[in-house]
This record gives sequence, C-alpha cells and structure tokens, in this order.
Amino acid sequence: MRTVRIGRKGGEVAVQFDYDEKLVEVARAFPKRRFDPETKEWLVPLYLYKDVMRIFEDQTCVVIVDAEIEKLLLEGKEFEAEAPEVFIRRVGNDYMVSFDYDPNLVREIRSLEERKFDPGTKGWFIPIRDEIKTLEEVISKLRLARCQIKLHDDLKGSLKR
Repeated sequence: MRTVRIGRKGGEVAVQFDYDEKLVEVARAFPKRRFDPETKEWLVPLYLYKDVMRIFEDQTCVVIVDAEIEKLLLEGKEFEAEAPEVFIRRVGNDYMVSFDYDPNLVREIRSLEERKFDPGTKGWFIPIRDEIKTLEEVISKLRLARCQIKLHDDLKGSLKR
C-alpha cells in the first residue's frame, strides 16, 4: 500500500510519497503547488490543508500526519487564501492579462470571446473592441475569481471608480 506523509513547513503543507503517477497527478491538481526537488516534497498553501488530507485519504493510501497538522485538524483551524494578483496592461490593440496559474482565473478568462494565450509571455491577450467596455468586461470576469486586480499606470484613468 502507498504511504503519504503530510506535515507543516512554514506557511505550507509538505506532502511526501514515493513516486506514483496517480499521486503526482493528485498533487499537481492543487493550486499554487510546487515541487521541491531537494526534499522531494510537494508544497501546497496551508489554507488547503483540509483538502490535502481529504484528497489523499481518498486515494487508498496510508496517510501519516505530523503533530502540527493533526493539531490544526482537531482545532478546526481555518486559513485565509491569499487572493491571486492579476496584472492588466494595454499592448497594442489588446489588453494583456497576466497572473500566476490559478484554475479559477483561467476559467474566467476562457469565458471571454477571442482571448488568446501567449506561451512566450504567459499572458492572455483580449482584443480591444471598445476600450472602456472591454476593460470593464475583463475586470468583471476577473472579480468572479476573487483576485486582486492591478492596472498598469496607463489604464488607471480609464475607469470610473
């Protein structure tokens, strides 16, 4: 049977297991997760610790939890997720929207017509049809994903607050 060790490492949950394709796929599904090749651990934001526990327990694994995580579970402690930052700027005839990967943000951006992802800049480009309306549409979609929106200086005067 597969064994998964879950512990706290600062503001993150450290998840460690011997290589298993299915478990790697599970770990990759967490937002803002990263792999530390030195310690061979997946690091997931602390606010997701309950999800980490639940999901790995559902994988028919033996889950070994350190005392700190066990204490958080017993206390029912909740942590606030940091709202992702989204940057919007004008590039030619498009608005460029950039952010660290977040599945909720990607879903909202994909719901916009004619958007295109540029792997080189890792930005989403949305054609400007009507400067104000397009910007308002982009912002309203992004607000659904509860993010912090940062407008480039040249756009700050474009909207009425």
